[in-house]
Amino acid sequence: MRKISRSEAGNKQRILYIFDKLLEGQLIRKSEMATKFQVSEKAIQRDIRDLRIYFDGVRKLKYSRSKKGFELTDAHQKQLSKEEIIAVSKILLESRAFPKNDVDAVLKKLILLCHPDFQSPIDKFIRNELHHYKQPRHGRSIFTKLWDLQQAVQNRQVVTMSYRRESDPRPVERIINPVGIMFAEYYFYLMAYLPDKDFDSPIPYRLDRIEKYSINQEHFYIKDAERFQEGIFRERVQFMHTGKLQRIKFRFRGKSPEAIYDRLPNMREIGRDLEGIVFEADVYEQGVKMWLLSQGTRIEVLEPAHFRLEIQDTIKEMLDLYS
Repeated sequence: MRKISRSEAGNKQRILYIFDKLLEGQLIRKSEMATKFQVSEKAIQRDIRDLRIYFDGVRKLKYSRSKKGFELTDAHQKQLSKEEIIAVSKILLESRAFPKNDVDAVLKKLILLCHPDFQSPIDKFIRNELHHYKQPRHGRSIFTKLWDLQQAVQNRQVVTMSYRRESDPRPVERIINPVGIMFAEYYFYLMAYLPDKDFDSPIPYRLDRIEKYSINQEHFYIKDAERFQEGIFRERVQFMHTGKLQRIKFRFRGKSPEAIYDRLPNMREIGRDLEGIVFEADVYEQGVKMWLLSQGTRIEVLEPAHFRLEIQDTIKEMLDLYS
């Protein structure tokens, strides 16, 4: 095997450096590169020529007279824009899903995906919000657990876990068939069925409450027609509380139902009267009850009758607390 000379190694290192800088969206000036690598500008010109051949048909490496340097005209398409970085960072910070150290690490990596010209101002903007960030009370990093259990979902593998319920500090042992992972109201949830139970919907288990887990070699089977669909489930569930799936009818008395559509995306308008707009929606009763009560006089439950009575009883109990 032929040995690579020092000169050849230097040439390869130089062209790879220029290649990386171009992909980052940076401007390449021949004089600066020649000084950095202590070569002639002709050598840098040959590097530019070779890179043009490499990029041909995919991207254009051209000279900008106004900037006096070479750049990839569409290099930024492979990067996140400053606007996208801000938007994603805001969502991450507002979610309050992770410990502060994890959020800090992710934000730093996220900023590096942006054009170098905007990295410093974005970092300053985000630092202020991160300073006041309130992490979840559990304070646990869940990245490894999230990945492992997502693999179990993908491969349909049975999971044995030790789970700490909210009402009991002592963990319980569970053998489950995991079918999905979802995020809602600050927490990630593992959606799973108990093999020996026949439930209409999967049970949500908070990831941070899973103390220990092992992914078994045993696989479980679910028909494609019966597989868990996160999108449909999300339309029906509120606050990750399930209960019985039922169709409810309610009257909206507010000014605009836009926020209601966002909360219950599968609801349908079925009528209007002098008192408001009548909607129906397919929902899990336990979670939607909590949400309906938070709406005060803006929403009146009409059907089913037993659910309307249940809402009335809860309101009376609430009133008794203040009487």
